[in-house]
Amino acid sequence: MIPIIPENIKDSFCSAKWLMATMHFGMGENHSCYHPPIHRWNLEDVQRDPSMLHNTQHKMEQRRLMINGEKPSECYYCFDMERINPDVISDRKRFTKEFILAVDKARGLDYKNYIPELKDIL
Repeated sequence: MIPIIPENIKDSFCSAKWLMATMHFGMGENHSCYHPPIHRWNLEDVQRDPSMLHNTQHKMEQRRLMINGEKPSECYYCFDMERINPDVISDRKRFTKEFILAVDKARGLDYKNYIPELKDIL
């Protein structure tokens, strides 16, 4: 059975925020997608809980917006593409399709603590 993204979030959800992490250890920064700006993690948070390398306060807020049906402003690249041409396959749609089985895991709609499936460590 192929999981279906709930109707109320299908236009705002991007699995990259849950499932992908590129970590720049030398700079103390990460991102889940190459379109939004890279953001810093909080060293004290990471020392307390290493999952905070990926589950930063910033990223959890972006996830919260998505599961509440809101489109994070930092994700404008994909949302603008989709607005201009609804039939376009944006990276948001591509990521979500590629990771459709993991979307089922995210259907619990927990935006706080998630271990990414793909990790790039730089």
